[in-house]
Amino acid sequence: IWREDCIEFFVGADRSLTNYQQWVFNRLGAFVDLNHGDLAFVHNKQAITRLSGKVDKSFDSATEVAGMPGAGGWTVEARIPLGDIPGLNSPCHGAVVTANIRRFRYGRQSRLEVRTWDRRAAHDHSPESFNYLRFQ
Repeated sequence: IWREDCIEFFVGADRSLTNYQQWVFNRLGAFVDLNHGDLAFVHNKQAITRLSGKVDKSFDSATEVAGMPGAGGWTVEARIPLGDIPGLNSPCHGAVVTANIRRFRYGRQSRLEVRTWDRRAAHDHSPESFNYLRFQ
């Protein structure tokens, strides 16, 4: 999925920045879901370095995805059950989670273009740079 046009969605319900979930969707509706946990980072003035962490590939949400390729692009719709996000069983009005969205597009001459909601991110997995989503 990462070797073609795709969208990544990251969400961290506990806001501790040590655990978050990741979904990757492509234009055909294929997806992968991963749980990243027990993260440890070293912060200094130049960079943030990930020291350790576990990727749980057995994380299996009941996510439903539909991909719709079109002439000039593609659209994907996803339904991620909130109960499948650890720590976010039933969010109430005003509940806040951390999140980020990234788009990968292979343009002309297979040149990779990356767009991200959070431009401050030091690398792909920078939960300390995620933005906030508030439930209304």
